[in-house]
Formats: sequence, structure tokens, C-alpha cells
Amino acid sequence: MADDYQDLGSYERFPLLPNWASPPDSNYLMARWLVNMAGTVDTLKSITDNSPIIFESTFTITDKQEEYDLLDFFYNRRGRHGKFWIQHPATCFTLKKTANLGGLEISCYPNRAQLSYQGYERIYVYMSNGDIITREIPNVTYDAVDDELDLELVTALDRDITTDNCVMIGRMLLVRFEDDSMEFESHTSEVTEVTLRFHELVEEYDDV
Repeated sequence: MADDYQDLGSYERFPLLPNWASPPDSNYLMARWLVNMAGTVDTLKSITDNSPIIFESTFTITDKQEEYDLLDFFYNRRGRHGKFWIQHPATCFTLKKTANLGGLEISCYPNRAQLSYQGYERIYVYMSNGDIITREIPNVTYDAVDDELDLELVTALDRDITTDNCVMIGRMLLVRFEDDSMEFESHTSEVTEVTLRFHELVEEYDDV
């Protein structure tokens, strides 16, 4: 098979996969509006629903071409200029049963995701052969009868996804670089590591 990138619009994807051995350092920005009047206690008036994820992840580069590609990608998007897609290196969903070729649903073990679903989410499925599948999720529902979380898909699947060939299911995030500089740590003449921070653009998914 091959990668099946769908529902991502025209924005590019980050050229490297994260180092799966190094868990990401993620922060969630929450905003709230507190009102205080004379003789009263503080009152919470609102809280931001669309909370961006800011995360840091390490990438291992194994040859000079990868290093040049990353430098070129970063140079054209420095100063928080230019949005792009990236795989958040954490498992969000665990497949419960086979999702069939041509299907528009992926059934996972429940994790209460239906309570925080915002309507702009994309996921990626990382397959055992290294392929990546991406899809937009127009709805998330909890099936109490089968005790499973159903992820509806905008675009039908191009293959069977089974508990044997699915490595992980995570979030595909629309982001910008958080910093204007990056630092390489060289281990050999070919192998280097770089740690980068990314800021999710929760207000810009509608532009895709």
C-alpha cells in the first residue's frame, strides 16, 4: 500500500516523524474570564473551548539530506510564518475492532473524547508497514450498548484497518513553529537530534 493523506487541504506536512522513544512535552492553554464586583466573590463567566496544544518533540535525523530538508522547511516558516500539519506523537485512540475498506467509521475503546470534541479534529492512523492514513472526524459518539467510541470519517477508508496492522491512532495538528531558532545535537557525522516546539492553530482549521 502507500500513504493515504486525506482531508488536509493544501498545507504541507512536517517532513520528519518524531522520535517515538521520547514522549512529547505538551501544554494546553486555557483562558477564562473572571468577574469581581464589590462585595461579591469572583465569578467564572466563560472558559475557552478551543484550547490550543503547545508541544515539544525530539526528532532524529539520520542523513544530511533530511537535515537539509528540515533547514529548508524551517527557514521558509520562521517567525511563526506559514502553517503546516504535524503528527502529535501520542496515542489518542485505541482501535477496538476492524474498520473495513470503504467504511466511514473507526470504532475505538472509550476514552471520553466525545466530551471534548470540537469539530475540527483530524486523526492519523500509523500502520505496521509504516504507512500513514489521515482523515477528518465530523462527529464522535459513544455507543453505550457496545461500550465503544465511534469516530465518523469524512472520507472512506482505502483499506482494512485491523488490531494487527494498526500501530497507533493520534491527532494530526495544524501548527506553526513556536520559536525562531533551533539547535542540533550531533551524535555522529550523520546522526543528529533536534528538539522543536509547535503551537496548534485552533482558530484556523476552518481555512483548510
